[in-house]
Amino acid sequence: MFVASFAEFSANVASEGKAFSREQWRTADSLFDDFSQEQFALWSDDMSVSERDSVNVMVGRYRALQIRRGLTDFRKQVEDVVGQTRSMLETLTKDTTSSK
Repeated sequence: MFVASFAEFSANVASEGKAFSREQWRTADSLFDDFSQEQFALWSDDMSVSERDSVNVMVGRYRALQIRRGLTDFRKQVEDVVGQTRSMLETLTKDTTSSK
């Protein structure tokens, strides 16, 4: 039951995650922590090697999604800084050329 539930959760995040809001990601991260830590600890002794391998693949894929999300957020922050810097330089250039 655990592996099937985790697989369903993982598939949903993989297919819908790009459209998630910050709140949806918080919820998904919380569910992921529950699956990958608490539930895994409860069920791991009774799992077959194949089931453990499946869980490890799902954990790896989710971690990759988290990294991609972090990189996307970082890129957006860099774009904001670039835009702000451009605006600042334009303002400073106008100020220095108009005061001559």
